[in-house]
Amino acid sequence: LSSLWMISSLSAAIWSFSATIYSFCYSLLSQKARKENPKGFLIFSACFAWLLFLDGLLSVQAEISSLSILERLVKPVYLLFLLYYVLRYWKTLHKGDVILWGLAFGCFSAFILTEAHSLGPRFVERYLLEDAPKFLGLAAWGAYAFRTSRRFMLYEFRRSKEV
Repeated sequence: LSSLWMISSLSAAIWSFSATIYSFCYSLLSQKARKENPKGFLIFSACFAWLLFLDGLLSVQAEISSLSILERLVKPVYLLFLLYYVLRYWKTLHKGDVILWGLAFGCFSAFILTEAHSLGPRFVERYLLEDAPKFLGLAAWGAYAFRTSRRFMLYEFRRSKEV
């Protein structure tokens, strides 16, 4: 149980890091009135990261108590949220670091697939096959959040100096 708490806390911290970066950049860029600002992308990314932050905090409770009905509803909601995100912001996603985003997306997909075919209580196999892709995806998402937000901010501030 203590390793579960540690893993959950680390996941929540990484999601919080990503959500904070997106939220901060959104707050700075929201002062700009230009239409081509990626404000919608930033706020949607922040909301998605905050949602997964809460999920990381609540995953311990879900592991302790059997909330299988809620768990069956959460995954499709995340999938629909992610599908909308990708379709809506496809061009904006490619303005960032595509390799990091692809790595995060691929790792999260691997995590969901291995979690669907859970290995049960075997500690090493479970955490190696399920949580390794999850944490690699989290690290890639955090790096993507930082690099993409930084790129948007640098572009915007260079542009405002030119005007």
